[in-house]
Amino acid sequence: MVVTQDGQPVPVDKSLSSPSRTSHLLLLLALLVGVAFLAYFPTFGFSFVYDDGSQIQLNPSLTSWSYLPGFFTGHMWKFLLPDWPGNYYRPVFLTWLLANRMLFGLNSTAWHITTVLLHLGVTVFAFIVARQITRSVSVAFFTALLFGLHPIHVESVAWISGSTDPLMALFTLAAFATWIQGDRNRSSRPRWIVVSVFCYILGCLTKETAVFLPILVFAYEWKFRERPDVPPRVIQSLLRTWPLCVAGAMYVVVRSIELSGLIHSQSNSFKSILLTIPTIMLGYMRRLVWPVSLSVFYDTPPVQFASEWRFWLPLAFVALGIAAAILAARRSKIAGFALAWIMVFLSPAIIGLPAFDIGEWIHDRYLYLPSFGFCLLLVYALSHWKSRQQLLGLSAGSAIVLILLAVAMAAGTSWEEQVWTNNLLLFAHGTRIAPHSALAKVHLATELFQRGHHDDALRLYQETIALAPDNWKNNMTYGMALYYDGRFKAADEQLQRTIDIAGKDCNQYFYQGMSRFSLDRYPEAEASFRKAIATGNTRVRYHFWLGYSLEKQGRFDEAKTEYETELKQHPETDTLARQRLEALLPHQN
Repeated sequence: MVVTQDGQPVPVDKSLSSPSRTSHLLLLLALLVGVAFLAYFPTFGFSFVYDDGSQIQLNPSLTSWSYLPGFFTGHMWKFLLPDWPGNYYRPVFLTWLLANRMLFGLNSTAWHITTVLLHLGVTVFAFIVARQITRSVSVAFFTALLFGLHPIHVESVAWISGSTDPLMALFTLAAFATWIQGDRNRSSRPRWIVVSVFCYILGCLTKETAVFLPILVFAYEWKFRERPDVPPRVIQSLLRTWPLCVAGAMYVVVRSIELSGLIHSQSNSFKSILLTIPTIMLGYMRRLVWPVSLSVFYDTPPVQFASEWRFWLPLAFVALGIAAAILAARRSKIAGFALAWIMVFLSPAIIGLPAFDIGEWIHDRYLYLPSFGFCLLLVYALSHWKSRQQLLGLSAGSAIVLILLAVAMAAGTSWEEQVWTNNLLLFAHGTRIAPHSALAKVHLATELFQRGHHDDALRLYQETIALAPDNWKNNMTYGMALYYDGRFKAADEQLQRTIDIAGKDCNQYFYQGMSRFSLDRYPEAEASFRKAIATGNTRVRYHFWLGYSLEKQGRFDEAKTEYETELKQHPETDTLARQRLEALLPHQN
């Protein structure tokens, strides 16, 4: 028996105190890594899906190391939307993508392997941190086992672009583990603290969630610090966390400068966001406990009035959950710490709601790091099951239940990850899980259109517009599809509709210009191309098509200027501009 930091006994394997302790731990880690690896091995055959197309395959900033410094001077979608205010400052994650691209090109198997390796690394650190907190190898093993197999991680591991969460979690858990190591080794504390702060900064620069780590370190210093001669004090604990607090403050300042603010709202009603928070919280609680029917899309319509059952019923469940959490925290500081871990690292998903479109309010990936706290809480609670029989260092009943849970989670992960094989499966599944999600339908429609099923795609686009008539992005996508289908008049009208809703994207004007050009309405096409250039001046072919519309009007000198501008901006890609310049030679004075 060993006494945990709660002062409660937890049975452990007697072999842990034997000379073979190191080899025993290595065997457990190998078992953890092997089991998690087998669960995600099928993903090695998956394709690039969802945002992988724009974020990896079509991202020009991943083609050369010369782009690396630029990752630190703007938001992560700057390469695609340079004029938009961004909400994501993630230079380390972009560096990870760049390293993969330079090493493996567009070999999706290699990308999936590195993503799974990240998850395996996080699973190892989950074991280390759980052992540091509970002082029980058995509890740590089962915590890491459930963490490695929990189906809620499928989105973050089976999807390459979802690797931002495992990468952030790896740095965050490493920062926490090294901080505790420094706390327990006074002579080498400064070195460990430096390593911890370094890992913490890397975590922050990977994803914003990591910035909240000092809160957990403060909780540890307050409740777990091993200084029996000095009683725990809030101020003392806070002062000891100052290196992380300073690093976090510096990160927030830099991020605010680079993004021109802390957060850029999507103009959602603040009242409806507040009223919908209980529904969102209940959704996350349900997925941690019962991770089935997972999807990259969920139906989460905003709650408009406090009288709606979708407000007060979830609020009642959340209130009960909070009350139970407070009671558990009072009885056990380890349980309290695990619950704090869940809430602290889930809070960015709630705080950031104003920055998300309505269809993006809930995502499984936001539970990746919080799920460590859930697994720790679950295993620690079951470890106190009384039994005369021992199995794997715990009572036989506890061990059997945890093994069955691990098997169920492995089966759930194997089932849920299949939909990430390709875009068609992913988006078709998304529309089944969230039939009222305009975001799910527009992605399925686009995939069907690209596969040549134009009629089905256009029907889905119309359903999308009916679900969200004021969503300018969906309206624009529909207009672009109409253009590519050769329905130029309808495309012009549809694109004008999206411009009237919110004319802030260069593609709206460019494809309207292309539609008008195809209808031989050259002066109107010229006006659209000029607006497109005003909002996206460096896009390929924008100046070319403006020049072509001018040429069609007989304004050859102006057309020549636009062709030359196109060649200056894109000399290696635009042979069409050269051809038009040659065609203009007879018209030059």
